[in-house]
Amino acid sequence: MKIPSVLKLNLWQGFLWLGLGAVTTGIVIIGLGQTASMAGIVALTVGLLLMGIALGLRSSLWQRLAQQRSTQVNTNGIIATLAVLAILASINVLAVRYSTRLDITETKLFTLSPQTEAIVSSLEEPLTVWIFEPVPNPIDQTLLNNYSRLSRYFRYEYADPQFDVTVANRFNVERIGEVHLEYGRKTQLIQTLQEGSPLSEVQITNGIEKIRRDRPSIIYFLQGHGELPLDPVEGGLYEAVNHLREKGYQVETLDITAVGQVPPETTVLIIASPSRALFGGEIRAINRYLEAGGSALMLFDPETSSGLETLLGEWGVTLDGRLVIDASGAGEAVNLGPATPIVTNYGSHPITASFQNNISFYPLAQAILVDAPEEVTATPLAITNTESWAERNVASENLEFNAQEDEPGPLNLGVALTRPADPDQVAQRLAAIAPEPEPFRINPLAPETGETPGSLPAEQAPEDSENLEDPENPEDSETSGDPEDAQEPEEPEADPESRLVVFGNATFASNGWFGQQLNGDMFLNAVKWLADEDEGLLAIRPKNLEDRRIYLSLEQATLLGWLAIIIFPGLAFMAAAVVWWQRR
Repeated sequence: MKIPSVLKLNLWQGFLWLGLGAVTTGIVIIGLGQTASMAGIVALTVGLLLMGIALGLRSSLWQRLAQQRSTQVNTNGIIATLAVLAILASINVLAVRYSTRLDITETKLFTLSPQTEAIVSSLEEPLTVWIFEPVPNPIDQTLLNNYSRLSRYFRYEYADPQFDVTVANRFNVERIGEVHLEYGRKTQLIQTLQEGSPLSEVQITNGIEKIRRDRPSIIYFLQGHGELPLDPVEGGLYEAVNHLREKGYQVETLDITAVGQVPPETTVLIIASPSRALFGGEIRAINRYLEAGGSALMLFDPETSSGLETLLGEWGVTLDGRLVIDASGAGEAVNLGPATPIVTNYGSHPITASFQNNISFYPLAQAILVDAPEEVTATPLAITNTESWAERNVASENLEFNAQEDEPGPLNLGVALTRPADPDQVAQRLAAIAPEPEPFRINPLAPETGETPGSLPAEQAPEDSENLEDPENPEDSETSGDPEDAQEPEEPEADPESRLVVFGNATFASNGWFGQQLNGDMFLNAVKWLADEDEGLLAIRPKNLEDRRIYLSLEQATLLGWLAIIIFPGLAFMAAAVVWWQRR
């Protein structure tokens, strides 16, 4: 039976379009999956077969159709359609496999901070965030997905404490909305979500940083000489102390006159602008601590006499004492006067490596002059601009640069220093930190077995006890069974060093100023570097989300309603009526 030519033409077109659709579907399915799925392969195969049938049907019509003008137009259309489909399929495949994100919000709402990226990327063990909520919050899931992109070790789980009772009991969950971290055998509560409150990047990142600490880091603030208080008062360091505690540091106050020394377990000693001079014995204790590989952060406002000038001189540091003036006018944009230098230039140091050209403020600061001896390595941290100077005559009504009395900029407002420590004193300090060995106690009621006190009978002694031999440390197997040898102090580093950071300003870290721009990051990064933490984790910390909602009063809301519903639409209708009347 002979198929009419018109019917053959319709069949050819139908098979062709069905084939093209099946081929396109197969390409998209295969591109979206990590591997070629069976559905995609079947669709692609069927599409190719249909297109083959279409080519067979059109072969008998080709000679006749090739002479028609419509054939060329249709062919061009088919080619263009295939090209568009191929481009769309390629774009979808590339978008899925090589996805990129662009955050165009003003406050970078959907971008994690550099510190978060550094901390999460450095994970070497699985870390899980447990959110005990029955209904996941899409905003929280977006934040957690951003974390997951940074490391394959980061995971998160939602659990309903009313149904997942076993998991809830393991974390001692008391309220719905609790958020816990699980890292190895350690767990930690980091936040309790309230109705309408989202998950906080600050809490998650601080929690990760805190739970990963192997040992407690103790920060001592020197007190007793008029230093800045740690209370929530103007000029205090309450905000700084809270941020240190959130990051897992143990913060304590120190009165050297009461204890006679800087405790050997001190991770960082902070001296925040004393208004009275320290006693000679205190200065010698601080010097011994530094010589033994200690670390100190010293903040000095102008016109203060701390008594530490001689100690600083041994490091090659001199406090200028004159007030730094910033005449660039940059502070006018934020209602700050010339006595508050604005810094956008930073030295090449791990503390400031991620700062780029961002802003930090140092109100009422003095310059730091450095003439480091050969054994000391000094790096500037905060550098003022060329339109600044150190003013001697601050009582003058007109602050002008005087070449004979003033020091021209750029000026150093902070400096980081290192120098070799005394190995013997380092060893003594580490020995003092080592815990006391637990005494061996003999049970008077135990039968006499002839075994050494404190040892196990031969038949009960484990073959692979960690206390007897560590396969990764063969030297451990050579130690004697003496209990004193089992608690040997930590060996000092091959080249131990002392670290010191000095700022000619303390106000930048005080309440109110701590949260401004990079002020808090400068303080916290300095503490982390002094604590000898991983330099890769010194970055700009995450910021709390700002509440940028507009709250309208009843009168404002009423006015806005009238404008949107009646006034503006009415003006549009009036304008349309005028145009119609003129054209009538």
